Order: sequence, then structure tokens, then C-alpha cells
Amino acid sequence: IDPLRALILGMIPDCPPERVLAVGNAAGDGARIALLNREKRAEAAALYRRLERIELPVQPDFQAQFMLALGLPHRVDPYPHLDGILPARQPDPLAQRLYGDHPPTFRLREAAE
Repeated sequence: IDPLRALILGMIPDCPPERVLAVGNAAGDGARIALLNREKRAEAAALYRRLERIELPVQPDFQAQFMLALGLPHRVDPYPHLDGILPARQPDPLAQRLYGDHPPTFRLREAAE
């Protein structure tokens, strides 16, 4: 996958394209590690037990966020690494209707210690 095209399509978050590296079949590599290494399999099982399931459709504002995320790239998040590569983006009418001039920002929760 070409990193610049992946960035344009929104497949990866905004970042310098030259920092994107292909890792090949990471899922297959992980499966082999889990099959051949008991310690890594136990580590994966421990991580699984710490997972928290979140029902997205019942979260407030999920549907609006989902619709905004369908754009290529994302209709709300800035992509400054695409400045000068793609035409300047105009404010998204759906985002403006939902959030005015203050679109939401999302951050990953910090891992529980």
C-alpha cells in the first residue's frame, strides 16, 4: 500500500507518509507466535481478560460520529500532512450542523495501571 494514498483515503491517521512502514502479514505472524510460544499465548490471554467491551451503537453521538468518519479522509479531523497535496477542504456541512465551529476531539483512554 502506498503510504500517501493510504493517508489520502484516511486508512491511517495523519502523519508524515515517509514514517509509514509496511509490516507484511502481521496477523499471520501474530498467529504463529501465539501457536509456537506459550509465554506469548499466555500474555495474549491476560490482555484479553483486561478488555472492556463497549457497545458503540448505544453511545451518545455514535451515529453522527460514524457518518462523519465515512469521508475520505475523515470529515472532521485535520490532516495537515495533506496540505498542498489535496485541495483545501471546506467545512463539512454535517459537522457544522452537529457541532458548529467546535467539532469533537477524541483521545484514547489511558490504559489502566
